[in-house]
Amino acid sequence: MTPASLRKTQSLVRENLRMAKLLYADDLNPSQVFNLRHLSRDLDLSLKLGDLRLLIGGWYVTHVGLIRIATRNRCLGIRTSGGLGT
Repeated sequence: MTPASLRKTQSLVRENLRMAKLLYADDLNPSQVFNLRHLSRDLDLSLKLGDLRLLIGGWYVTHVGLIRIATRNRCLGIRTSGGLGT
């Protein structure tokens, strides 16, 4: 990781933690903070941009977040198979 990308990642982690404390102050526990750091650092997801939401005690990657991940990785589509009851 280059110094510039490391600074950008650290900045995103700080921004996400700041936003999480503003939005979810009463609901955050240490495990959720740890997971938010991981999602911020490894997947480059942003609370401010709407990539993540805290739902039922866990971080949910929104549709916008999935699209952003797919675009960065140059995905052309998602194929699924099966499902409930099949």
